[in-house]
Amino acid sequence: MNQSTALDTFRLHYPLIRVRQYPDMLVYKVPPTQLRDSMSAARALVRSFELPLQVERPEQGNTFWVKEVPNA
Repeated sequence: MNQSTALDTFRLHYPLIRVRQYPDMLVYKVPPTQLRDSMSAARALVRSFELPLQVERPEQGNTFWVKEVPNA
C-alpha cells in the first residue's frame, strides 16, 4: 500500500475532524480529557488496517498527529 493511500484510508475511517493536513501528516486537536482515548483509537485503526503510519504527540498541548512512516 503506498503512503498516500494509507493516509486516505485512515482519514476515511477515523471519525475526528482534523485541524491541519500536510502531504505526509494529519493533525488532530481534541479536548485534553479525550487525548489518550483518541490516540488509542487512532493507533488501533493503524494496527487493524496495517497502515504504514505512526501516531505521535508533542510534549505539550492537546494535539496529536498521524504521520507516514518513511520507507515502510
